[in-house]
Amino acid sequence: MGYEFQNDKHPLRYRYHNQANFLTFILATLYLLVARDVFLLLGFPPQVVFFLLLSSYLGSGINIPLFTMESTYRSDVIIPLNFFGFRFAVPRFINQKTLIAINVGGAVIPLFVSILLLMQDPTAFPHLILPLGVASLIINQQAKLVPGMGVTLPALFAPTLSVLLTLLFLPLTGGIVHLIPVVYITASMGSLIGADLMNLRKIPSLGSPMVSIGGAGTFDGVFMGGILAISLIGAFLPQVVV
Repeated sequence: MGYEFQNDKHPLRYRYHNQANFLTFILATLYLLVARDVFLLLGFPPQVVFFLLLSSYLGSGINIPLFTMESTYRSDVIIPLNFFGFRFAVPRFINQKTLIAINVGGAVIPLFVSILLLMQDPTAFPHLILPLGVASLIINQQAKLVPGMGVTLPALFAPTLSVLLTLLFLPLTGGIVHLIPVVYITASMGSLIGADLMNLRKIPSLGSPMVSIGGAGTFDGVFMGGILAISLIGAFLPQVVV
């Protein structure tokens, strides 16, 4: 009976395993197609686009160690102690170090793309300062610090905010012709600066063994943020990206 019970449970546990894998494949394919179109729209040749997509996919699992910080987070561990027949529960406080790393796919690649965009259009830099600065400050207020994990950011917040701020400020500065590079850099670098870099001093209080800049918690805000921002521009202002 025990074997039959486990056999009955097994199909229930993995009933939707194949469907989940298929859905993940479909979403990943759609994401790659959108990312490809966005990078082509940004002016990168197909060979560079292939390199960026491959690097972002493989690099999402690669974290480059930078430095360590002494953690100020104290975890309580109860240690049982016998003393002449009496049992005591003695608390012990354990402090640990936090490794600060940078994610290749979630931080290095978006930074590389942003630098290339500014090299292609250096006159966009003065028009970038205001939306990027405001976006970084607002994103910093919305980023959540999760003890034991790191910094997290809502997926659609950064691209939506970046599009709105870019459309608000660029007409004021006369830089609307730089819309596409500015909105990408504002979304990606605004997330990187606001969510990760501006919270570095708070990282030791989280008690996480490792925090990755542009890693899992903010990957969708940094790397995907720029892509989603351009996609939003294309969806609501198609004449701009034609």
